[in-house]
Amino acid sequence: MDYQALYRQWRPKYFRDLVGQEHVVTTLKNAISQSRISHAYLFSGPRGTGKTSVAKVFAKALNCDHSQDNEPCGQCSRCIEHDRGTFMDILEIDAASNRGIDEIREIRDHVAYSPSEGNYKVYIVDEVHMLTTEAFNALLKTLEEPPDYVIFILATTEPHKLPMTVLSRCQRFDFYRLSTSKIEKQLQNVIDSKNLSATKESLSIIAKKSDGGMRDALSLLDQSLSFLGSGEQLKVDHVLEVTGTVSEDTFYDLLMALKEGDLAQILNIVQQLSDSGKDFGQFLNDLIVYLRDLLLFKLKGPSDQLLWGSVDSVKKLHKYFTKDELISMIDFLSEKQQAMKWSQNRRLIVEMAFYRIINKYNTSFEAEYKEKETKQKNNEETNDKSLKVQQTTSIESVESENKENAKLQDQSSLPKQTDDQSNKNNDSSKLSREDSDIQQSETKKDKMTEQQEATVQNDLNLKIVTEQWDAVLEKLKQRKVTAHALVFEGKPVDVKENTLYLGFKKLHKLHKERVEQKEKGLLEEVLSEFFGDIKVKCIIVEETDLSKQNTKQGNDHKGNSQNEEMDDLTGIAKQKFGPDKVEIYNKQI
Repeated sequence: MDYQALYRQWRPKYFRDLVGQEHVVTTLKNAISQSRISHAYLFSGPRGTGKTSVAKVFAKALNCDHSQDNEPCGQCSRCIEHDRGTFMDILEIDAASNRGIDEIREIRDHVAYSPSEGNYKVYIVDEVHMLTTEAFNALLKTLEEPPDYVIFILATTEPHKLPMTVLSRCQRFDFYRLSTSKIEKQLQNVIDSKNLSATKESLSIIAKKSDGGMRDALSLLDQSLSFLGSGEQLKVDHVLEVTGTVSEDTFYDLLMALKEGDLAQILNIVQQLSDSGKDFGQFLNDLIVYLRDLLLFKLKGPSDQLLWGSVDSVKKLHKYFTKDELISMIDFLSEKQQAMKWSQNRRLIVEMAFYRIINKYNTSFEAEYKEKETKQKNNEETNDKSLKVQQTTSIESVESENKENAKLQDQSSLPKQTDDQSNKNNDSSKLSREDSDIQQSETKKDKMTEQQEATVQNDLNLKIVTEQWDAVLEKLKQRKVTAHALVFEGKPVDVKENTLYLGFKKLHKLHKERVEQKEKGLLEEVLSEFFGDIKVKCIIVEETDLSKQNTKQGNDHKGNSQNEEMDDLTGIAKQKFGPDKVEIYNKQI
C-alpha cells in the first residue's frame, strides 16, 4: 500500500519539526549537550500532543553518530535504520497489550545485554498506566538501578494511575495541548505541501475539533481531503459534513428561538439534526462550549481563547443574553449532559431541556421556580386564614347586636294586662299588626341582602379577582403551560372600567412583553370564564407600589362592607321603634 496517513507522513524526525512543547524540547536538548542523561523519563499529557514523537527523536539523537546542535543528523546509518524501524537498540513497547508480569520479566532479562549498535538501549513504553500492579513491582528494581547504557521513557495520558514508587524514579515532563493558532498554521503547511486549497474557516473548525491534539487534527484533515473531488477547495460545509458538526448558523437560530420562546422552531431544528444523523451528545457538548464562548466574549471582549464560535458570530449573538442567563443555561445543560449518559433516548432529553429553559427563563430553572410557587401558596393560605378570622368576628358582632335588638323588641311588645276586654282585643290586634310589620321588615331585609350579594357579584373589583387568581392560573396552566409560566410572574394591581391591570416587576419585563404579544388573548379568554367579558392591560410596577395598592384596596372594601351592614341595622331599628327612639353613638366599627 503506497499511501500513508498524514499523521504518519508528518511525524517529526527532528526536534525542530515539533509543534509546541518548547519547554520539553529545550530541556532534553540541554541534557544532551551537558551529558546529563537520566535513566528514566515520564512523558504525560493528552493524546496527540507529541509524547511518543519526542521520545523517538530523543532516542534517535542519543544514538546518532554525527549529532549537530543536539539534533540527529538524519544521514548516518543509525538514523536511517531508526527511520526505517529496524534499529535494534530502540525498542517501542505497547503496555496496553503487554501488561502482564511475564512481559516485564522478559524486558528485565534483556536489560542485562549491552546495545548491539548504538550508544544506548532505549525502551519506550507507551500507555504505561495499563501495566498491572505485579508488573510495576517487577519493574521497580530495574527502573531504579538500570545499567548505565539503558534508558526508560514511559508515556501515559493518565499519570495519576501510576504508583508513587514509579513516579519518584522518573523525571516527569508534562505535555500541553496545542493552541488553535499553532494547529491551524501546521495544517496550512500540510495543504501547501500538497498543492491543495482550503479556506481559513475550514482549517479553523478542524483545529478546534482536535481539542489541542496535532494527530487528531491531521486525521480530520486527511478525512476531509478525501471527501473532496479532484482540484476542489476545502470549505466549511465539507468539514461539517465529514465531522458531523453543527454549524454556527444552527446555534444562532437555536439560541434566538430559545430567547424568543419559539418552541416550534426549536423542535424543527432538533428534527433536522436527527434527520442528518447528528449525535445529540456531541451536539449538546458543542452547544455548551458555544455558550461558554458567548460568556467569555461578554466578559473579556474579542479573545483568542474562543473554543468554538468565531468572533463575528459570537459578537452578533452575545448582546441578546445577560451574564446570569448564560451561566444558568451552561449549568442546566451540563446537568442534562450527565443525565444523557444513562438514557437511551438522547433526543428526548435535549427537547425537554430546551422546553424547560423556555418555561423557566430568567430564573434559576426548576428549584427556584418550585420554591416560588410554594412560597406563593403559603402566603395565600395565610391570607385566606386571616380573612376567615375577620369574617367570623364580623358575623359574631352582627349576631350579638341582633340578639340585643330582639330582647328590646320582646320587652316593648309585652301587652298590658287590664280588666277591659275591649282593650285586650285592641292590644291583640295591635300586636298582630306589629308582628306582621316585623315579618314584612325581615322579608324586605332578606330581599335587600340578596340584591346586595348580586350587586357585589356584578360589581367586579380587585378583591374578587385576587381571590379567584389561583383558580385562574390553574385553568390557564391546563390550557397552556408556557402561558402560565409567563403570567405567573404578574399580579393583579387594579380593576377599572372592566379592565384588569396586570403588574410586572422590572425584572420580569420580558414576561410582560411576551404576554402582550402572544398570550393576552388566551388570558382574556380564561378570565371571561370567571368574570365575564374583561380586558387585560400589562404594566410595569414597583414592588412597594404593588403592596401599598393591595393594602388600600383591602381596607376600602372592608370599610364599605361595614358601613353597609350598619346602615341595614339602623333602618330596621328605625322602622320598628320609630326614628325618634334610635340614636347612633358610634357609626364606625
